[in-house]
Amino acid sequence: SLNARYSVETRQEWIQKLSLAGIQEIECGAFVRPDRVPAMANSDQVFESLGTTPFRKWALIPNRKGLQRALEVGADALAFFTSATEEFSLKNTACTRDESLIRFHDLVSEAKQFPLRAYLSCCFECPYEGIVDPAEVINMARKCIHAGATEIVVSDTIGSAQPEQVRVLMEKLNDEMPLSMLAIHLHNTRGHALDCAKVAWESGVKAFDASAGGLGGCPFAPGASGNVSTESLVELFHGMQVTTGIDLPALKQAQAWFSSQAPLST
Repeated sequence: SLNARYSVETRQEWIQKLSLAGIQEIECGAFVRPDRVPAMANSDQVFESLGTTPFRKWALIPNRKGLQRALEVGADALAFFTSATEEFSLKNTACTRDESLIRFHDLVSEAKQFPLRAYLSCCFECPYEGIVDPAEVINMARKCIHAGATEIVVSDTIGSAQPEQVRVLMEKLNDEMPLSMLAIHLHNTRGHALDCAKVAWESGVKAFDASAGGLGGCPFAPGASGNVSTESLVELFHGMQVTTGIDLPALKQAQAWFSSQAPLST
């Protein structure tokens, strides 16, 4: 649940267990308003508790203040979020897409040498605008790269994408930029996330977001379920004979451990 809150100690231990399973890129917290996303409260303490790590510590940031806080506590990679649609941008970040791009441009110089991802929400369907024209996604992706993004994350925020939609969008994006600059972020609301991931891989995408146990969701996307589970994604790729460097039994053990932990009482 987006409202479930876990102690800093529980989150720190979970992250360490995921690292021991071989995961080398972990988003450890988000510097967002805790009243809007309670699960991300005390992210600064989580980063501080981790110290120097063998994995890259990502932080989700909405603005310059979030970036500064993230870097102060040891984040070494940064993720900014905007949207392919105007209405979702207004609901999610209280600004237009153009305003979000101005914010993003301001972050680039301060991010210095750190990787800076730009997440594009609602690349396939928007809960407020419906089916999204690929041209809108391409336009925002191009603007984010021009502003200085090192990677674009194509996001199926409400989990409605069909494999053929993914194939078409990846082909169109590949006409504009190398697919090495793209990652894909899938939710499994309608059960198509793994099929979409397979198509994205076959199209040339090599970076995939996932959430251990399929946890998550989005407070601004009504009905969106959690992200595709890391375990399911690893099983898919192992079945395709793709080397991931991830120990699947250890990953499942880490998730089983977390599932046994009680959230903080409110």
